[in-house]
Amino acid sequence: MKHSSYIYKAPAEVVESLKKVCEVLRDEAVDCEKAAFAVTNRGLKEGVLYFVQESQQYASELKSQIECLGGNAGNHLHFAGSTSSVSNLEKNEAELFDLISKSEERILSAYRRILNNSEILNGLRQLIRNQFNGMLCAFQQFKILNAACIGHRI
Repeated sequence: MKHSSYIYKAPAEVVESLKKVCEVLRDEAVDCEKAAFAVTNRGLKEGVLYFVQESQQYASELKSQIECLGGNAGNHLHFAGSTSSVSNLEKNEAELFDLISKSEERILSAYRRILNNSEILNGLRQLIRNQFNGMLCAFQQFKILNAACIGHRI
């Protein structure tokens, strides 16, 4: 009996979509981390840094998936920078929440694009859906925190 060893290789479109999500997560993590250290509200800073850690974890998981699917994820072990810049060192809470809102749009859009791809294997789809739900939860917590901060200032 001949046994063939077949290794699944994902379509290039799937691998590229995964890379895009990974890249967006890394870029937004860098920007949010910089901004977190520029605010004085300790609770807000800790919340943002937890979000950054979660984003980095998700990006690492996606990098592993890219490599398992036969793609080259690159060597992005360090979060080296992003395309947008957080220029001024002092950010108030409103500016940070604005940055988080923009990050939400970019991150969720990248996840939605890949989830709409019909060629994704079920296990990978579940991983991406779980990450997407984690991001939705994180951004909802920021919205609640933002409402609490606005209520506190009134």
